[in-house]
Amino acid sequence: MLPGIFKKGSATLSPFLFRRATFVLGVLFFLQANLGYGQKIEYYRWILQDSTLKQDIAHQIIQRINKHLYNVNPDAQLLREDESVSLVVSVSRKQLSSLPERTLVQVQAGPVIEEENLQELLDSAFISRLIERSYFWREEPISDPSVVRVADFNASLKEIQSYKTLKDMFWWSPDDYTISMMYIFARFADRAGVFLDFGNNELGYPSTFLNSGSFRFGVAHEFIKVWVQSPLPGSNSTPIFTPHALDAGFGGGAAFDVGSLGGELAYASLTHPIVGLPTVQPGKVNYISDIIQVYYILPYTIKSFFPGALRMKFGGGLHQVVSGYYDSTTHGAIVDLNRGVFRGGPYLKAEFISADIQESLPVFAGSLQYYNGTLTIDAAYNFASWIGVEAQYSLIFSPDAWERSMMWTFSPRIFF
Repeated sequence: MLPGIFKKGSATLSPFLFRRATFVLGVLFFLQANLGYGQKIEYYRWILQDSTLKQDIAHQIIQRINKHLYNVNPDAQLLREDESVSLVVSVSRKQLSSLPERTLVQVQAGPVIEEENLQELLDSAFISRLIERSYFWREEPISDPSVVRVADFNASLKEIQSYKTLKDMFWWSPDDYTISMMYIFARFADRAGVFLDFGNNELGYPSTFLNSGSFRFGVAHEFIKVWVQSPLPGSNSTPIFTPHALDAGFGGGAAFDVGSLGGELAYASLTHPIVGLPTVQPGKVNYISDIIQVYYILPYTIKSFFPGALRMKFGGGLHQVVSGYYDSTTHGAIVDLNRGVFRGGPYLKAEFISADIQESLPVFAGSLQYYNGTLTIDAAYNFASWIGVEAQYSLIFSPDAWERSMMWTFSPRIFF
């Protein structure tokens, strides 16, 4: 028998020592529970909006997201007022006995999901109000917030911004001014500028001012372009690039790109040969008169292999080529040989920019286009935020009499 623990002559435990042993065991249990517990983090999804319950706080989240959507990409589709809204909140406890700490880690409304810029999207006071949960919600425990998806297609504000940069690269310019041998652009307002380009890339006829038979001068807005077209003065010969095979007429046109839909409509005519401007074939003319194209646009985010943003265009088009002749018997006028030859078919194009950024510009941009039996490849590499180089190549599988089977060109491009 251990002395001092049990009463003399008894097998019962001393009350004092019993209380002390109980206290020590309680302290040991508490320390083990708290030291062994560590910091435990759990994730919950809070559903704020459904088809029957219209909550003001959900509407406020939608309005704030719509504001940011328009700022990062004005042609992005805005959210409806009845979109599903959900939050992902992390709940952490440093100790078993401490109060839980809640942190907002994700906001999702319809197809938009945001995790990185929550303080910018929702100010601190608004986030605190959300964390207080002073509204109706439905709570669901989740294991990983990265796999929470309410809609089939999700995009963060960063991805939506990349779609805008992608469109800017091919629609007009990501900067205020762009100068190259293929294209010149000058911005005179936040969402508008003037441009000058050569050839007709949408038909698969790339060119610079050295080997183009035509140029377009017009005004570009974020959603629409309008222009006038004219034959380009100069001879049809160049020591570097492929000479053009088509003449050009006077006319105009318009193009539009409103996020999910785009197209082009143009018309040109030529009634007299231009003094000092030789045609490709003396005494003959071949020029594009009408152009109609319409296509649907789908954006994608590439996250593996070669990360970046992609726009796929699916549609069709039709264009008309008019042939004619002129000689001494026509008194200087061009006589059309026919009412025009129509060409066209499916229009498919993929536009891509890399996720790697050289200051404000993507390091790589490129496109692959198919239309009317012509495959066109466009690639650009930006060495810095102000200079890059681009090249274009077209291959026509079954060229008409007025076409060349291959065309190519390249040019440095300056941004400022």
